[in-house]
Amino acid sequence: MEEQERQAVAAVVDGDRRTEESRQRAYAQFFVCSLSLLLAGMMLLMLLSHGAAPLWLASELDAVLCLVPYLWAYHVTQNLTAGAAVPVETLVFTLPLVFGAGFLAALLAVAVAPVAGVLVMVADVACMSAFFGFCLAEHVRHNMEHAAVDSAASASVEI
Repeated sequence: MEEQERQAVAAVVDGDRRTEESRQRAYAQFFVCSLSLLLAGMMLLMLLSHGAAPLWLASELDAVLCLVPYLWAYHVTQNLTAGAAVPVETLVFTLPLVFGAGFLAALLAVAVAPVAGVLVMVADVACMSAFFGFCLAEHVRHNMEHAAVDSAASASVEI
């Protein structure tokens, strides 16, 4: 009898924890979507204001486009466990590389030619997009593993 009461209390506590986690996840998704829309609006303003200088426009748009995959990569990997292939240190290390490439592109655009700056920023966008794809694949793999563990646990409880 006591064992059933303990299981009932554990189920209630687990349900409360899952409700809080889902609420926090909803807030995080709202924040990331809002910030993405803000960055999209910023890109539209850049397009309207720098239409006469296409190379500078491409370089600045690439700089903003680097932030969007980084933001989404951070969002999809924030709830992964310690055994994941994308640790938090990797994300923290990646951000200075993104901004470093932006500064290198600006330096090359002024010192060498605007085309050189655009090429560096395009390479930066490609790398960040690939990193986001890797983080997204890790997120999907992590969710599939948890779904398999949860279904196995529920099957063992029913038996």
